Amino acid sequence: MKGGVVDGVVYPWAIMELAHHYRFKNLGGTSVGALAAALTAAAEYSRRYGSVAGFNKVMLDIPNQLAADAEGQPGRTKLFSLFQAGPQTQRLFDVFVALFSAPASHSQPQRWLTGLTALLKAYAPWALLGVLTGTALALLLGWAMDLPAGCCDLTAWPKGAFAAICLCFALAGLLILVALGVWRDVVHGLIPGGMGLCTGKQTSTAPDAPQGLIDWLHEGIQAAAGRTLDQALTFKDLWEAPGGPVTPSSSTHTQRTHAIDLRMVSSNLTQGRPYGFPLTGTNNRLFFKKEELDAYFPTEVMNCLMAKAHVYTPVLSTSAKKPLEEIYYELPQGDLPIIIATRLSLSVPILFKAVPLWALKPNPGPDEHPFYCCWFSDGGICANFPIHQFDAALPRWPTFGIMLDKARAGQAVWVTDHHDDGLQEDGDLPAINTSPSRQLFHFACTLLNTVRSWNDNTSVRLPGVRDRVVHIGLEPEHSSQDAKDSVLGGLNLKITGAAILRMAGVYGRPAGQALVKKFLGPPLSASTATAWREHRWVRFNSFATALRTRMAGFTAAAQHAEHTDPLSAQIADSRITPPLTGTVAHKALTKTQADALVNVQQALSALEASFAVAHPVQPYKPDPQSELHMRSPL
Repeated sequence: MKGGVVDGVVYPWAIMELAHHYRFKNLGGTSVGALAAALTAAAEYSRRYGSVAGFNKVMLDIPNQLAADAEGQPGRTKLFSLFQAGPQTQRLFDVFVALFSAPASHSQPQRWLTGLTALLKAYAPWALLGVLTGTALALLLGWAMDLPAGCCDLTAWPKGAFAAICLCFALAGLLILVALGVWRDVVHGLIPGGMGLCTGKQTSTAPDAPQGLIDWLHEGIQAAAGRTLDQALTFKDLWEAPGGPVTPSSSTHTQRTHAIDLRMVSSNLTQGRPYGFPLTGTNNRLFFKKEELDAYFPTEVMNCLMAKAHVYTPVLSTSAKKPLEEIYYELPQGDLPIIIATRLSLSVPILFKAVPLWALKPNPGPDEHPFYCCWFSDGGICANFPIHQFDAALPRWPTFGIMLDKARAGQAVWVTDHHDDGLQEDGDLPAINTSPSRQLFHFACTLLNTVRSWNDNTSVRLPGVRDRVVHIGLEPEHSSQDAKDSVLGGLNLKITGAAILRMAGVYGRPAGQALVKKFLGPPLSASTATAWREHRWVRFNSFATALRTRMAGFTAAAQHAEHTDPLSAQIADSRITPPLTGTVAHKALTKTQADALVNVQQALSALEASFAVAHPVQPYKPDPQSELHMRSPL
């Protein structure tokens, strides 16, 4: 499920439509898509134990719950009340909300005017003080210059010279004082602790205080899973749930044996790359300080985390001066509560504070601190639609994608009818006859979006991918009253309750129905639907074509390459001389190890030869043709 913010209200009812006909094995998402994936995984976990309450009571009720009026906050929805800024960022938060909640009919200048009005309203005391200060300075300047009597009487100045001076001083004072107020809130509120307006956690400890987003989400995940708040659902709990497809014994991918496999993506800004959660392997170790994460997560979550986290114990050399003064805990892998991974993925820049985690330095000196801080922000910065995470060479069950997209002419929700549909793309450029400022602003937006989303947009074009993705166009329909009054989705936190229910009903539910209709019928049966058979055929041929292209030239390169030995001779020599050098001691290969590599080389050469024979007679040509590349996992 693709990331967003308010757009995520379309997901619960889309999931409900799929849940009527499918069990969920693999679930993934980014940002608000991670939130929806976590709730779906919890509901599926409960269903594996015989209860459908997670779907029928929690998932089904989410849009209604978010659309309801917030307790004690007239005119605000439950959704809006979940986003809570601290005292130092409240004014900036008010400006942020106003800027992204302008009516859809407003032009860009009108939107900026709305933001300016909100800025002056939020910083009204500063603005008033600036006007008074500027006016006082103008009067003082007039007195100091010994202006003629009656200079303050505007009627004595036909051209209004002195009035203009006072006005300029008042305006300058307003701008300077408001800028100082904004700068003060940025320096003391926005920047410290994560460059954001909200942590996501409840800001007040009062008994009747509204929930924060993370508190609400934790309660929802636990309710969907049928567990109490002090038993935070973990990735390992999902893996060990009963049921799920039987994995062939020949598989070497241990992650395929997970009963429910939930994955999310977050962006490590310090290292400049995405991280997949849950963490895997030994090279992606992360650590945390309890006092830092306390500001982001409820007490029940932190208690569960601390019960599974291990304290980092450094190995001190004889020249080290002293041990670490602070306590660092290693972030668990399978035992990590899924709410923590969800928050790491759901870190929309500026709106949410980034989360601090810590990584080990590769080669710290004896007296050097072994850790450096890594700031984790929204997963959508690197991978907003990572649908490839569960792909296999030949799928045993369909993996669907729900993509928040641009509106399509005449269609709010659409999915391709056949494998060769959907390759044509709509442009996203402003009309030539629009104002230069609008064209410049649109160009900047499309530039930023291309940098962020090119990988996702490219993957969706592939055959075998585009036919399993349902697109939801959330741009307002001008025939709708809601669209005339407000912006649908996006960062519009002030969206009305009616618009939330409309998004869930008009966009979310039809999205799930479109996938069900395509892959199951009618009649609703996997054995009679042609889309699933066609999808597997396309995936098989696309993979075979990509593999053939990747294998081209393997035999020639193995037999001869400049300035080195043939691969077969290198394998034979590896039984005498260790084939590798480095910091780790390596040994020569045994006869069994060398023979195994010879067999692999011969098998790959035979595969290349078979592709050369089979390819010319195959009628299906993938468009565009996919490519196989090796890259580091998330």
